[in-house]
Amino acid sequence: MHPTACLATQLAGQRLAVLGGGLTGLSTAFYLSRQHPDAQIVLLEGSPRYGGWVRSVRATPSRIRPALLDEHAKPTGEHEEVIFEAGPRSVRPRGLEGWLTLDLVRQLGLTKELLVVDKNHVSAFNRFIYYPDKLVKLPSGITSLLRATLSSDSVLRSLLPALLGEPFRRRKPEQALQTDESVHSFFSRRFGDAFATNLVSGMVHGIYAGDTRTLSVGATFGSIAKLEQQYGSLIVALLRGGVKSDPEQTRLVKELQDLMPIDERTNLRSASVWSLRGGLETLTLGLEMALRRADNVTLSRDDPIQSIAHDPSGFTVSTTSTKHVTDRIVSTLSGPSLSSLLSADMPELTANGSVNVGVVNLAFANKPGKRLLPVRGFGYLLPRSVPEHQNPYKALGAVFDSDMMPEMHPPETEASPGYTKLSVLLGGAHWTGRSIESLPTDDELEIQALATVQSHLGISDLPTHSRVHMQRDCIPQYLVGHPDRMRTLHERIAQTYRGRLSVAGASYTGVGLNNCVKAAWSVSRAMATEQVTGLESFLAS
Repeated sequence: MHPTACLATQLAGQRLAVLGGGLTGLSTAFYLSRQHPDAQIVLLEGSPRYGGWVRSVRATPSRIRPALLDEHAKPTGEHEEVIFEAGPRSVRPRGLEGWLTLDLVRQLGLTKELLVVDKNHVSAFNRFIYYPDKLVKLPSGITSLLRATLSSDSVLRSLLPALLGEPFRRRKPEQALQTDESVHSFFSRRFGDAFATNLVSGMVHGIYAGDTRTLSVGATFGSIAKLEQQYGSLIVALLRGGVKSDPEQTRLVKELQDLMPIDERTNLRSASVWSLRGGLETLTLGLEMALRRADNVTLSRDDPIQSIAHDPSGFTVSTTSTKHVTDRIVSTLSGPSLSSLLSADMPELTANGSVNVGVVNLAFANKPGKRLLPVRGFGYLLPRSVPEHQNPYKALGAVFDSDMMPEMHPPETEASPGYTKLSVLLGGAHWTGRSIESLPTDDELEIQALATVQSHLGISDLPTHSRVHMQRDCIPQYLVGHPDRMRTLHERIAQTYRGRLSVAGASYTGVGLNNCVKAAWSVSRAMATEQVTGLESFLAS
């Protein structure tokens, strides 16, 4: 049976409410409508638009802010639109979750919109950190790793000794194997403090915008942590084949791949990342259009939920303008948002905070015969150990968008040499403890981003296009103990709501785009035959 096929279901005739219209909510409603055509589904979104953090902006040339100009500086450039991503900008086609997202693209009729970057593209293996005062290219294979031992950069010279010494480090005591710890604690135990501080903290800035000293290794790098439990050493585990593939997941991936048109399937099997023409919001817009066409789905937006009342027969969801009586709820809201609506006490929903991230998109007009960026690649990240005077504006990193996804910007022509696009990410864990009022304004963020790229990349030109997005509470932080808390939350939801409430989304099982789609698929599929909370994956970990 196809992994997203219509199912014989216990939901026939039931009323289902999906709370939240971001990617997880849209995907959940889509899967429910296809797998359970006899159920009636309402999707409730409080904001004026669907899509959540997935947002692609068509930007026209900017009016450069007066604070950025001096009497001699004038921006140059033509009048083309460029596409900026305010949220996620590329997707990895890896594992079941990766192919579920691609199958969603297929079901929505968007395969011809795919932009695929091959794993041999320069952006796939040229990745950098900024440490302590310059860009450092990270090894992308054995040869470059060996060459790194001769490097003048201390961070590279220390890599091979850290890796070779790992098998000889003591494993975690047996009695503590099942106890969660921070990401920093885990990687410093296995590879040393310098490795954890200079490399892993930068990587975590790129994924979670978070602090390795507070994030849970079990929730963020769970499969890697399990290797120590099973083999005593990560390097030994890799030499012995590492984590074994789950046969059922392998079968499902094969089925999903076989459904993809052959040309796209071939390209995707050798892909590093992919996006969609017009940006990743093409996916959420496609989901919205599909749901509008579905006979068993009602969409509601710009109508915030005020309360949820529960009784043995179901729920009454009250919004600003109306009430919805429903048999079951799938909440894709953030944990704190859901907690504020439920009468039952579930402290696990509010245990994790989230971070604010400033995203500054910049496009610079290219000059004939001159490359603006000093290097080619995906971009660079800044570890926690970069001295403050080298990172005064708390940047997390920058993505070289025009290198990373070259097809998604105006091409070079005789009339226009094209553009160099960058996205600078600021704040995250660096802003922990700051009030919303104390965070930088949009004007300040743009100035800080331009100062950062001038200092780190030597770019002194003014951008032709720019957009600033202050993404508030955008990435949940899985603090140490998250897996245990989710197991407790599973029990509370199961006992209190007896299968009538399920949760899905970034607050629980993963912050990535693929994680959100898989959570939606898993919960909608399981609801056909069983009482499900959406947190069952934590019971097996």
